Amino acid sequence: MSSDRCRRQIKTRGNDAQRLNALEELKRARQGGQGVIAEQPPVTNEPEEEEEDDEQYESDSENYEDIKPSTKRKSSNSHHKDSKRLKKKQHYSDNEDDDDDQQTKSSEPKRRAQTFAKPQEESTGMHDIKSMFAANKTRVVQRQEQNEKDESDKLLSDIMFELQKPKLKPTHPAPQSLPPPPPPPMQPAKKIEVKPVEVPRPEESKPVYNPEPSVQHGKELDWGDDDSMSFDAVSKLMNDAAPPPKPLSPPRVSKSLIQFDTQELEFVTDEQLLKSARTFHTSPSKETNQNEITNKDEHLRFFWFDAYEDPTAQPGKLFLFGKTPLLNEDKPTNKTFVSICLIIDNIPKQVFFIPKPGNSSSDVEDELFIIAKRFKITNYTSSIVKRKRFDPELVSTDILNEIDVVEMKYPARCATLPTDLQGDTFQCVYGTNQLALEYVLIDKKLKGPCWLNIKNCAPVKNRRSWCKLEYDVDYYNALDRQSTNIEISTVTSPPPPLVAVTLSLVTLPNTKTHETEVICVAGLVHQQFPLDSAAPKRPYQNYFVALTKPSDCILPSNLIKAAESQKINIETVPGERALLMYLISKFQKLDPDVIIGHDMRMFGLELFLSRCQKLKVGLTASKIGRLHRTHDAKTKVSTIKNPTCGRLLCDISASARELLTKCKSYDLEELCKTVLNNEQQQLYRSYSIDQTRDSFSSSMSVVDLVQATLNNTSLILNIFCQLMVLPLAYQLTCIAGNLLSRTLMGGRSERNDHLLLHAFTERDYIVPERTFISNHRTAIKHTQDIHHESDEEVDDDNKKTTKTSATSYTGGLVLAPKKGFYDHFILLLDFNSLYPSIIQEFNVCFTTYMKKPNQPRSNNNNTEQDQNEIDDIVILDETTKGILPLEIYKLVERRREVKKLIKEKKNLSDEQLVQYDIRQKAYKLTANSLYGCLGFKHSRFYCKQLAAFITCKGREILMQAKNIVERMNYDVVYGDTDSIMINTNSIDYDQVMAIGAKIRNEINRQYKSIEIGIDGVFKCMLLLKKKKYAALIVEKTPTQEFSYKTELKGLDIVRRDWCQLARSTGGFVVSVILSGQSRDDVLDTIHNRLRDLGDEMRAGKIDIAEYEINRQLSKDPSDYSDSKSLPHVQIAIRFNTNSTGRKMKRGDTIAYIVCEDGTQNSAMQRGYLREEILSSSLSSTLTIDINYYLHQQILPVISRLLEPFDGTDQAYLAQCLGLDSSKYKNRQQKHTTIKDDENNLENNIDDGLDDELLFGEGSEAFKQCDPFVFPCVKCETLNFWNTPFIFNEDKTCISPFLRCTNVNCSNQPIDQISYLRNRLTLMINKAIRRYYQNWLRCEDDTCCAFRTRQTPLEVLYKKHTCISCNKSELINEYDDRQLNLQLRFLKQLFNLDAYRQSLNRTKSEQIDTYFKSLSTDTTRSIYKTMNELQVHIDRIVQKSGYAEVCISDLFAQFYFNS
Repeated sequence: MSSDRCRRQIKTRGNDAQRLNALEELKRARQGGQGVIAEQPPVTNEPEEEEEDDEQYESDSENYEDIKPSTKRKSSNSHHKDSKRLKKKQHYSDNEDDDDDQQTKSSEPKRRAQTFAKPQEESTGMHDIKSMFAANKTRVVQRQEQNEKDESDKLLSDIMFELQKPKLKPTHPAPQSLPPPPPPPMQPAKKIEVKPVEVPRPEESKPVYNPEPSVQHGKELDWGDDDSMSFDAVSKLMNDAAPPPKPLSPPRVSKSLIQFDTQELEFVTDEQLLKSARTFHTSPSKETNQNEITNKDEHLRFFWFDAYEDPTAQPGKLFLFGKTPLLNEDKPTNKTFVSICLIIDNIPKQVFFIPKPGNSSSDVEDELFIIAKRFKITNYTSSIVKRKRFDPELVSTDILNEIDVVEMKYPARCATLPTDLQGDTFQCVYGTNQLALEYVLIDKKLKGPCWLNIKNCAPVKNRRSWCKLEYDVDYYNALDRQSTNIEISTVTSPPPPLVAVTLSLVTLPNTKTHETEVICVAGLVHQQFPLDSAAPKRPYQNYFVALTKPSDCILPSNLIKAAESQKINIETVPGERALLMYLISKFQKLDPDVIIGHDMRMFGLELFLSRCQKLKVGLTASKIGRLHRTHDAKTKVSTIKNPTCGRLLCDISASARELLTKCKSYDLEELCKTVLNNEQQQLYRSYSIDQTRDSFSSSMSVVDLVQATLNNTSLILNIFCQLMVLPLAYQLTCIAGNLLSRTLMGGRSERNDHLLLHAFTERDYIVPERTFISNHRTAIKHTQDIHHESDEEVDDDNKKTTKTSATSYTGGLVLAPKKGFYDHFILLLDFNSLYPSIIQEFNVCFTTYMKKPNQPRSNNNNTEQDQNEIDDIVILDETTKGILPLEIYKLVERRREVKKLIKEKKNLSDEQLVQYDIRQKAYKLTANSLYGCLGFKHSRFYCKQLAAFITCKGREILMQAKNIVERMNYDVVYGDTDSIMINTNSIDYDQVMAIGAKIRNEINRQYKSIEIGIDGVFKCMLLLKKKKYAALIVEKTPTQEFSYKTELKGLDIVRRDWCQLARSTGGFVVSVILSGQSRDDVLDTIHNRLRDLGDEMRAGKIDIAEYEINRQLSKDPSDYSDSKSLPHVQIAIRFNTNSTGRKMKRGDTIAYIVCEDGTQNSAMQRGYLREEILSSSLSSTLTIDINYYLHQQILPVISRLLEPFDGTDQAYLAQCLGLDSSKYKNRQQKHTTIKDDENNLENNIDDGLDDELLFGEGSEAFKQCDPFVFPCVKCETLNFWNTPFIFNEDKTCISPFLRCTNVNCSNQPIDQISYLRNRLTLMINKAIRRYYQNWLRCEDDTCCAFRTRQTPLEVLYKKHTCISCNKSELINEYDDRQLNLQLRFLKQLFNLDAYRQSLNRTKSEQIDTYFKSLSTDTTRSIYKTMNELQVHIDRIVQKSGYAEVCISDLFAQFYFNS
């Protein structure tokens, strides 16, 4: 029997004082020595204990979790059979009499029934004297009770002997050559004696396991289905002493291996736990014995960090997990902390009833009696309280006033009221689906893990957790129902250190059953891991490794000797079930608070539970958490809710998705490259399935496998420490007030909800109801979706949306980029936290804005609909600060104070500086993400109107900043959401910084809370299109020297869907472009490199890893409707079909290579994994498709980067790579034909003309419009008009109506008004004809350039798929938006008044000066001509009924003249 089970049996009988007295008597009785004890079994002098009441057993068994009656009966029978088998083989000798064996058989089921099942009611009287069967049954029950009592006394003696047992030596002593380990960073002053988990009885023989099959010692261990006996066998196996090692030769140590030095761990003894398990009372009651009140006016000090509840099975009950200081001689000590579970009972449900207009709160209280009777609520309390509420839809106008509502509290075990409940006197009810955890967090204002003082709590007799201590307490005080037994401690103490275990599992598929099996577990342990600060310099104190043989292999005979030569302690176990039990026993012994791993949540944890379920491990499998839980074989592992409750699960892959958003993937290898240094990266080793199986061919290969597993485990721990996952999550949780375990799962929405939940309830607001998620699996996916929730990028590009949703709204503004290469300094200005600043600037909150009365509107497009919703919002109160901006203000101010402390560095240690840095980062993350809850539809505080209002103000602010910069005569080349890039036309760094300061002060003067700053200076920049540029950042160091750094945004070389070879080649091209060389030298260097690259690829000199293309699964492979054009989906489906191990699922990144396989399939159907290419069976048939990589990977990346440069084109680049350039020349000609007008504009425009386009509405979009082009009547020179006036360098201007573009021509276009009207008509007809031709072209015009007028049937994401490349989309060459924009441009080209209003003062004065220099007739003639041309354009536009509908003409047939 395990020590934990024994301890649980002991605690059900008697109190602590009697057990301690029995222990002292046992010590005095055993003064004879160890030999005497071994000869004679121990006898205890413990007095007879009183039997427990049946009612208490019944109440405890009812609270037991997740055990059905059928499961209990089955478990009892199986325990009976297995214990009988094990006792015959191991625990009892052969000369044991049959009478004792019969007593054991009869007592074992009864003893187990008390622990796992509800005891049957006993009948002590004979109600029917005529029935002999009843009397016989009574005698059998009495005999069983006597046998059970004898067995319990025997078990008590065994436990007392274990406590008296001296300390054992370690199983595997460290080699003498190891250096002494450094002391732990937080070593307790008083060391605790190390004692084993369980010591066998003296009369029992200790079996010693030998990995060699030819040698056996003692009897073979039976790893059966019995939970307790199997765990007992594992504990004995762990504590067996190995024979002394022989002298070894000097070990052979590899340079790439980590030497895992160890130090002795400290554990708490059972005697210390017995002294600490005391009852705490603040005042005596009638039901409590006065002798048991040992701690009057005292409380239990408890640091909580996790919680669990099951609202369905145990409503109103909450399990809090944490640490408590170990008590010693009635005095608490802060040196040793043990785990504790606090069970809070009788947490009520709290609901609020809103009276109807015309009814009072007293009327609602009268109706509550009817409601309680209707829903079978036995007892309740009601009171009238003052509350305020708000409407997330911003519809109601009188809802913000404080009103009287009825608060009702009733037991949680009663029925839950429906959310849509209405009555005669109340209109709605709030809080019907509130959970007990949420009630406690809000009622006690618990914001994150903290110290608690617990009153009136008592130790639990029937344990329901695996914690060292367990207490039960009622939420409310029995004497005073207005006060609670739980209070936040006023004594400020640091959090206690935690026990952290980093785990790694090695798996291998079974060749017969094709099931994934665990063959090795490795762990690193640290018992003093801090919660609120950086990790210790040495993040582990000890380690453990356990290994078992695969199903089709055997362990080498000299494995232990080979492991000792490498200074590695390896435990070997006989099978997978024994390996799992070994890990479970380690968890019981170490009792970790934190479990660290990689991909543990979605793979490792589910694999552990599924294997435990398959091998029938039973209840002990729940020791992966801290709560007793059992599940039958039919329960799906994916549906188990929070299996690690009580322990914090830190999955670095989930944490990296929030902290490292720019990683191409989140596997361990990529995280090592991103986070760790080069020396640590070299330690990573990945084993394939075949390599893992081949490792068991020799002892040294097995040791290498174990060493690689330990290295990977240490890398996981180093990444965890470098990212500061635990202290950052702790600070975020303390700010938001949610659960720490939920913060570690990632996602900002839940943190924001709890932050606002605390803020609104503190101000007596009733918050909206929370939204439910269907199941546990969907909840995990929902948490992962929150990772993609953007802080300040809702939908920056209006043309493309990631997900089509009815709740979408227009996001940030992206200015049209002025493409090209800039070799002058570019100034980057960025708004500091734009959206949180807008919330503060305009006081945006639910309590300050409200909707106007709704008016019927037509269904417009998204932009006009958003604008209508924004116009409908009005501010109610400009003076009172809203709750949302007030919370952001607090976060910003706290971060500013912390940063000030860091900057001053007064009397701060390095550890305090790290803590402050983590805190300020947590404040920043929370403040920036607080806006996201308004626009996230799964959030409790979702409000589309406010989110659209914030993004609308962001667009206005960015546009206003652009206008200010241009009025200062600087050119804005690009802008995105919250930043703008300015071309300074300067190469002096100090001058550029002065210009930036001047622009910054001018913009900041417009606002109170919104602030823009200088984010960087680019020495040169290559701007290709929206969100795609490369720049060289220049910074001046304190020593007046310049440092340079390259920044890449959105380019192909930073995307994961391009192979590494294309990305590295593109990186080389970017580095050459930004090197500062001349244009000719840049092109020559690139062309030469491409020639060499083509030769190297054809010669096979490129590593196969360079050809891998990484694509991520956005959903499960089976959810894709069409996978023919998606190679990574095809590979995932093929892998899941053939693999017996881990399945590929949503979020995984797949690396594939396009090969030639001898088929005629397209390239998208010839993707293979690297392992498939290197395998012996397919290596002869699969070869890398070099032509595909040259055509579709290398050439597109290079041609896009060199598009702004003259002197090269795609055809010449193809020729450099050794490709046929003829088809690229044809594509180039087609591409030139499509954009002939734009090319003519770029090539033929006169240098004297100003290329500045119209200002005002649509000015950015007008830059894509075709100018008004007409040949001169006299000289036939083309005239390009894109602005009403031409501004010269000498600060003068001229009207194009008064002169031809040819300076030698004397013709004035103003004299040919009819000719101009005809040219306008021809231009408009050409645009309309181009629209109705409906030409479609491939979006990837660089590689495909396919054109067609036929609409294909294949659809990709609700758009047409290119039938040529089957990869990109087909888009319209000229759509309705472009046509409408062209007509608006021509109309505003001749609108002189609107044009002058949009100009700055300097240019407006130039126009006035110009008109004054002209005669009055000439000025009138210019105005007259422009008005006539504008009217002519209006006349043509009005003929089209595309955008306007005449209601009178449409419904004219329904009206009749009277």
